[in-house]
Amino acid sequence: MNRSTITSAVTAILIAGAGISVDNILNTNSQTHQVVDATTQQEFLNKAIPAATKASSKYGTYTSVMLAQAILESNWGNSQLAQEPNNNLFGIKGSYQGNSVSFSTSEFSDDNGYYTVDANFRKYPTYHESFDDNGNLLRNGLNGYYSDTWIENAQSSSDATNGLQGKYATAPNYAQSLDKIISQYNLTKYDPKITDVNERKVIQKTCSVTSAPVESSVGKLVKTLHRGDVVDVTKYIAYGNGVKYALTNYGWIDAIAIVPIVSQAPVAKMSGVSVVNKIVKINYIPKYGIAVWQKPAHHVVGKYLAHGTSWRVDRQISINNHLWYRVGTNQWIDSQYTIVTYDSKKVAEPKTQAPASPVSSAGRNEVAAHGIVTVSCGNYQKLAVVNAPAGKLTGKKLANNTRWRFFKIAKADGHFWYNLGGNQWVIADYVYEK
Repeated sequence: MNRSTITSAVTAILIAGAGISVDNILNTNSQTHQVVDATTQQEFLNKAIPAATKASSKYGTYTSVMLAQAILESNWGNSQLAQEPNNNLFGIKGSYQGNSVSFSTSEFSDDNGYYTVDANFRKYPTYHESFDDNGNLLRNGLNGYYSDTWIENAQSSSDATNGLQGKYATAPNYAQSLDKIISQYNLTKYDPKITDVNERKVIQKTCSVTSAPVESSVGKLVKTLHRGDVVDVTKYIAYGNGVKYALTNYGWIDAIAIVPIVSQAPVAKMSGVSVVNKIVKINYIPKYGIAVWQKPAHHVVGKYLAHGTSWRVDRQISINNHLWYRVGTNQWIDSQYTIVTYDSKKVAEPKTQAPASPVSSAGRNEVAAHGIVTVSCGNYQKLAVVNAPAGKLTGKKLANNTRWRFFKIAKADGHFWYNLGGNQWVIADYVYEK
């Protein structure tokens, strides 16, 4: 057997990993490595860095440590086991999705010392699967066997390598060897950026809370947060591939699920509130909504008003030259995301020309007109239909946002009215023409 493939003087690593039994990893730390030139090293890093970053961000480990392990165990990918088509960078034994490759290797026992055996080693399609397997081992080793290497427990890559000493390999200088590689090749620049913060954010989409900064499919589910939930964030862990975790008062979440609260300005007193009578239409982003606040610029309640829906406003207040509307008890919205479609103080006349002089409810001073109007009376309201301009109720009601064809326009009692056919009229204050 070629010594550059598997050495004849290695010891088994003492581990008990999930799906990987004791003696199931080959320790190549004591093998005699061939000298690898700078070009080969860079070629290896070009392939290994994306795979290591993906695995470390998935399992919550230090990228530099995984890279150093792969360099040390595979001699920069130069060992036969690490080369294609094997791609086994960590000497893990067994089979991967039914694929394996057999090599002769040395084992050690107290009774027999070193002896040579044939063993099957996992065969991976690419480096990505090899790094993923090693990341899974570090995170899911039996009863947290490698918990000292986890990003949330190790303050630095050096702490993480110490967590491997005597566990991943029996060589007395294993951690020291990894630290030397990390330092010599500046591998810490590939590690995630860890930032301590003190922020309050709001959840923008449903997300899982896990007990560790790992992919949700890997971590233990703590609870689920929903849109509008407010969280306190104390730490971020951001990896080079864009994966970012946030530590909240509930646990770890994917940071993509949170957004800033627009304003944290306290509202000590609700002074300066004005009574109004308006209909506003939410003008935000199609298929999305705006947050409802318990108090203006103070605290979201977890409800959202969808883009394009209309709502009645009965109060408004200006805070720091910013206008807020009340759409219900302890329910306020930011006016910047709305369009006023009706204001009792500024009643817009219909686009279609109507008679200038008022008529009585019994009068027929009307003008023929054609078009379509849309009801705008608020989601919890319906628009009454009367039998004539300013006439009596017919008992029919039109739902908000429904569209109707009109045939006449009249003016009565200071308001414009649309005829929807026959003796069916609606007040123009709560509809608008398309």
